[in-house]
Amino acid sequence: MLRALTVGFLVVGLGGAAIAADVPSGPLAAPVAVPGGFDWTGFYFGAQVGAGWGSSSWTTPSTRYSIDWDQRGFFGGLHAGYNRQVGAFVLGVQGDVDFAGLDGDKRDVNYNVRFKTDQNWLASIDLRAGWALDRTLIYGIGGAAFTTASHSIANLSGVPSHQYDGNRIGWNLGGGAEYALDPKWSLRAEYRYTDFGKADFAQVQMGSGVVYAHDYSVRAQTVRAGVSYHF
Repeated sequence: MLRALTVGFLVVGLGGAAIAADVPSGPLAAPVAVPGGFDWTGFYFGAQVGAGWGSSSWTTPSTRYSIDWDQRGFFGGLHAGYNRQVGAFVLGVQGDVDFAGLDGDKRDVNYNVRFKTDQNWLASIDLRAGWALDRTLIYGIGGAAFTTASHSIANLSGVPSHQYDGNRIGWNLGGGAEYALDPKWSLRAEYRYTDFGKADFAQVQMGSGVVYAHDYSVRAQTVRAGVSYHF
C-alpha cells in the first residue's frame, strides 16, 4: 500500500513538473478582442435626391372617355427615422418629405382638350425591415404616401376650363441597400412604387346642365440616393 502511494505521488509530481515547464514565465498576455459587427440601432436623419416617372389617367364613365399621360421630374428632400437591430434583423420606422417637380400633360386633338398634372411635393411614413451584413443593410420599405396633385383641363389654345386640386393619400412599396461608411455616416440607394388611387369629381356642363362624373388616378415610380447621419 505504501509502495503504491509512493509511486502515485511520484507520477503526479513528475506530470506537474512537465506541465509547469511548458507554461511561459512572466505575466500572461491579455486575450485579443474580436471586433463585433456594425450595429444599426439608433436614430438617424439625412437628405436624398431622386428622379421619378409615372402616369395619370382621366376617365368619364358615362361617355366611356379615357386618356392616359406620363409624368416625369426630379425631387429632393429630408428623411428621419429609427432602427432597432436584433441579431442580423433590422426593423425601423421612417418619415420623409420631398419637394418635387413631377409634371406631365397630353393633348387630345379630337376633342380640342389638354390634360395636365403637377405634383409639387411627396411625403411618406414607412416601416423598414431588412437584413444586416455587417456594414451593408438590405431592406424593404413600405407605408402610407401623401401628395397634392393639381389637374387642369384646357383647350388647345390654353384657355382653362377646369382645375382640380386636392391632397391625396396612397401607399408606397419598395426596397434598397444602405452602406455604413463609419459609425456616423451611411449612404443609400432605393426604389419605390407609389399609387395614390382614384379621385372622383362631378362636372356640370354649361348650358345643358348635364352632370358628368369623372375620376383621375396618379401613379409614380421613383429612384433615389441619400446620405444619413446616425446618432
